[in-house]
Amino acid sequence: MVAVQLDDDDRVGRCAIGLFGLGASVERATAAETEVTGTGATALDGARVGELAMSGLTDIPSDVHGSADYRRRVGAAMVARAWTAAIREALDG
Repeated sequence: MVAVQLDDDDRVGRCAIGLFGLGASVERATAAETEVTGTGATALDGARVGELAMSGLTDIPSDVHGSADYRRRVGAAMVARAWTAAIREALDG
C-alpha cells in the first residue's frame, strides 16, 4: 500500500508505504518514506521506490509459499506498481 500527498510544486509532501505478507506483521517502509519526501513526483521511478522499501527489511521468512529472495522481489514489484498508481492519482488530483 502506498499513499502520497503532493505539495503545490508537485513534490512529495507526505508518503506512507505499508508492507504486508513479508513477515509476521505489517511494517512501514519508513526509510523509503523519508527518502522520497521532498522529491519531485516524477523524479523517482517505481522500481527505485520498491528497492528502497525492501532495503529496510532484514528478516523476511522463507516457507513453502516462497523464499525470502522471491518475497523481496515480489514486494519490490508490488511497491513499484502501487507507487506509480499513487503518483498518477495524486497528479490527476
